[in-house]
Amino acid sequence: MEKFSIRDIENLCGIKAHTIRVWEQRYGISIPKRKSGNHRFYNSEDLKNLLRISFLYNNGYKISSIAKLDSREIDQLVNNTVINQENFPSFISRLIEASVDFDESRFLKLTDKLLRKVGFETGIKDLFYPFLQKMGLLWLSNHVIPAQEHFSSNLIRQKIIAATDRLPVPDFYLKRVLIFSFPGEYHEIPLLVAGYHFKKNKQSVSFFGTHVSKDAVSEYCRYRPVDYFYTHVITNIAAEKINSYTDFICNRYPTKKLVISGPATCCLKKQYPNLVILQSYDEMVKFTQSI
Repeated sequence: MEKFSIRDIENLCGIKAHTIRVWEQRYGISIPKRKSGNHRFYNSEDLKNLLRISFLYNNGYKISSIAKLDSREIDQLVNNTVINQENFPSFISRLIEASVDFDESRFLKLTDKLLRKVGFETGIKDLFYPFLQKMGLLWLSNHVIPAQEHFSSNLIRQKIIAATDRLPVPDFYLKRVLIFSFPGEYHEIPLLVAGYHFKKNKQSVSFFGTHVSKDAVSEYCRYRPVDYFYTHVITNIAAEKINSYTDFICNRYPTKKLVISGPATCCLKKQYPNLVILQSYDEMVKFTQSI
């Protein structure tokens, strides 16, 4: 059984711990279990219930009214809530709930509904990325098993690939971009998103995916000209490996640009004339538009 502290619930639902305690005392909402040392905890059913309640609460429903509803009535209200960008955080809660349950149908219906309403690019930036960050928090705190994170990530991955395939093929390409991640880095979604934006802006994209060796890059460059190397680094690999691979690319291909994004760019120790560091999603998008 999964166990969550009240701080976990606060982080995942966006409701202050003090508020949750008040709801429990006043309305009997999601009374926690107790460990032998009298420490309170919540299970996965409590989490799902509080995710639904916080969703309605964040969309303007009074907690006193929600407390009077049974689970069927709560589900009906949740499913009938209108989507807009202001209530994205509460829709993220619904995606988490579907992921915890491995409910592919519910996950896909919700994402399809959201993407039809706000568009693919807004959905990626304001919905999928924050959702994946929250799922990562659950995984790091051992509250979801790897299968649950892989389940949701793969469904999002399919959406990105489908959207990229729907982009028109340009009559000519401006630049050639090789997209890959360093050995030991397995986060593919940021690479796919970058590939979408490069292709949208008429760049020729060669996508190598994750965990790519120096030899594979060198072999490709023997046969195909490359204008830009693009990679994204998060936290999976040691700083010395990031710097070693960066040094290899920048020195071996001094006339080409190496573009690196992601939180682990803070590990980079040297600057190179042909190194471009992107600090945010917006910077990545602007870069794909500028080359």
